[in-house]
Amino acid sequence: MNAKAIVVGFDGSTGAHAALAWALAEARMRHAPVRLVYAAPTSVQLTPPFGGYALPDVDERRETGRQTLAAGVAAAAISAPDVGVDTRLTDATPPVALLSDAADSEMVVVGSRGLGGFSELLVGSTSVQLATHASCPVVVIRPSEPPRPDLVPGAAGVVVGVDGSDTSNEALGFAFEEAAMRGVGLTAVHAWQSAYFDSPATEALPSGSVVADEFQASEMRVLNESIRLWTEKLPAVTLSRRVVHGDPVTTLVDASRSAELLIVGSRGRDGFRSLLLGSVSHAMVHHAHCPVAVVRHAS
Repeated sequence: MNAKAIVVGFDGSTGAHAALAWALAEARMRHAPVRLVYAAPTSVQLTPPFGGYALPDVDERRETGRQTLAAGVAAAAISAPDVGVDTRLTDATPPVALLSDAADSEMVVVGSRGLGGFSELLVGSTSVQLATHASCPVVVIRPSEPPRPDLVPGAAGVVVGVDGSDTSNEALGFAFEEAAMRGVGLTAVHAWQSAYFDSPATEALPSGSVVADEFQASEMRVLNESIRLWTEKLPAVTLSRRVVHGDPVTTLVDASRSAELLIVGSRGRDGFRSLLLGSVSHAMVHHAHCPVAVVRHAS
């Protein structure tokens, strides 16, 4: 059976080239082909600053798309000649184009910023559509961060957010697979908050109190139960466990500083609920310091 393709939203921008480079490296590990998708929608456009609508120049858009895709193929042939690359030029909008390809793909990879049809791919409603409805993992390539002198590159390997939900378990499976392929360690992070523990009446409790210890132990059991199946399936993966009493956004963004890939489920519960549907989702795609993979539950 032929391997499923890794789909890249490609518009020729710096972000798209970064997404392509990441996808090519991933394709090597998975022995998979890469497909470049350029979206050139033919719908009418609002013309600022005075309003009104205009029909796009369809032929010009398609020619730009063909040239952009050809440049992407040429770049891939130089950096990864052993990876098969094909292209698709479509008149659909970016979310429709990528969601269509996601139905039978290994994953979809996009840059956090782009040009043309992908300029708002991860800003506003399009990001929610892609992360919520894609039937395969969606990987967002963040802009490069300046190196920190106090950080060992790849120190944390792969990081995954865990909350015990079904979607979180899907993310765990993807995370174990990525860590195994890359030959790096995996850090499973469970951030928890409690309406009771975090109420004003209990704010003064010291971290070593009986109540604090009970909550921490309970949350550690949630983490251990979540990872048990995957440690049995892939025991060779070096695993670190982190249970943190705190905000999941702050915790995961901080963990991403020393990671080469951060993985989260598209929806969760407790501290990770609405992960890709609200402020937490926007924080991950806009503020993580490494590529972010969003994994949706199979159902």
